[in-house]
Amino acid sequence: MPAGAPIKLTWYEVRYASMVGLWRQVAAWEENRKERFGAYEDAQNRWISHLEGACAEMAFAKLAGIYWDASVNTFSAPDVGLIQVRLRAARDPRLIIRDKDDDHEAFVLMTGVAPSFVAQGWIMGAEGKKAEWRSDPGGRGAPAYFVPATALRSIYNLSVIDKANETDALDDPCAMCRVRPATMSAPNGRRFCAEHNPMLAYGESK
Repeated sequence: MPAGAPIKLTWYEVRYASMVGLWRQVAAWEENRKERFGAYEDAQNRWISHLEGACAEMAFAKLAGIYWDASVNTFSAPDVGLIQVRLRAARDPRLIIRDKDDDHEAFVLMTGVAPSFVAQGWIMGAEGKKAEWRSDPGGRGAPAYFVPATALRSIYNLSVIDKANETDALDDPCAMCRVRPATMSAPNGRRFCAEHNPMLAYGESK
């Protein structure tokens, strides 16, 4: 398996990401949403899942040099830029992909516990949906594809990681993705590329 990329958050970053995880869990309770896929049935595990998951997203964003929007209630939308981030325990480093996941999105496997994480690798959604990786651990009625870490591509071959070190070469990088050149400005002066239209970023229509 290719070597992963270690990332360590500062304690300020851990506090901020943990607050986002808290907001996500409280929103789930407020809207009386059931836990998806039959997982995390006890309250303690739900807290841990959301807090550590948010920290893992921030860690990947830090590695890739991509703006993390700390979103709540966005569900299937990409977690960081255009990337889906999945956190797993180091003792079982398999990336989980489900039937509903987009075949054309990249999925990154993160392991670790705040403040220290490792980006283990990545795979496209379609590539991860192999029959031999499909299972339903615990018989919860929620089968998924458990992609072994050994089958992942090197994290250093993910385009956003490759380009993260090139950001300084851009005279005016997008404030959202930090990869494409900015072409338009938002009301607060921040500048975005065409894909990350500032009107969409502020919840307005074109």
